[in-house]
Amino acid sequence: MDNNMDKILRQALSSEAEVPEHLNDKILTIAKEKKYMSLRKKRIITVAAAAVIACSATAIAAIKYLSPKDVAKRMDNTALAEAFESDGAVLVNETQEAGGYKATFLGIVSGEGISDYVTINNGTVLNDRTYAVTAIEKSDGTPMPDMDSEQSFFVSPLIEGLNPVQFNAFTLNGGYSEFVMDGVLYRLMECSNVEAFADRTVYLCVSDSMAYNIAAYSFDEATGEITRNADYDGLNALFIMPLDASKADSAAAESIISEINDFWNGDDADDTELA
Repeated sequence: MDNNMDKILRQALSSEAEVPEHLNDKILTIAKEKKYMSLRKKRIITVAAAAVIACSATAIAAIKYLSPKDVAKRMDNTALAEAFESDGAVLVNETQEAGGYKATFLGIVSGEGISDYVTINNGTVLNDRTYAVTAIEKSDGTPMPDMDSEQSFFVSPLIEGLNPVQFNAFTLNGGYSEFVMDGVLYRLMECSNVEAFADRTVYLCVSDSMAYNIAAYSFDEATGEITRNADYDGLNALFIMPLDASKADSAAAESIISEINDFWNGDDADDTELA
């Protein structure tokens, strides 16, 4: 798949709206040099299908899927499993359906040192992280393919007021692990702690692409709002992250914005207004 990375990412970024060429080039450079921004997959053996109990839609969300705690446990992350049981964790269990898929946002937790695994970027240990768990399945009930499938998904925070082409899991030091169980793909996404932006709307997008897809979502530069594109034929779920507004940190948020702006506005890029 590495040999087709340029083609795949250009398709993911293509739409009737135009993105400045230097941004496309920058994203492709990220994919080549950082191996898809160090997003990592953890392959776990697919477990045989189990019976699904028929009940109400709300109960199905609670019973059918693994809990965020159980997802973390299956990834051998005891500390994160415990964090998903803490008072700071939020169980969401919201499902959206589009493009032949169902995407369910199961839960979220943020904090420092809440994982058994250390994330390092350019030699710096990143301890303060946000973790979100999603479940992706086919709408017709057929099992999701195994981990060798060519189908890719993009799960990422998007922040109100910030251009999602430039502010997403790539630049928020994102990573992920995933596995398939009972025909459902479970994705554990992690990134820099987005609670700093809790005084504005922070979204979680789930799309059928390898990168942020400008054809799947719309960004209103005037209001900063990000919405689903109703005319998009594929999966373009968009959830609201339930963040505690009291944890907003304007200084930390500005630091993150400045760092990402510096990255995009390097010597090989033109000055671009991001927010």
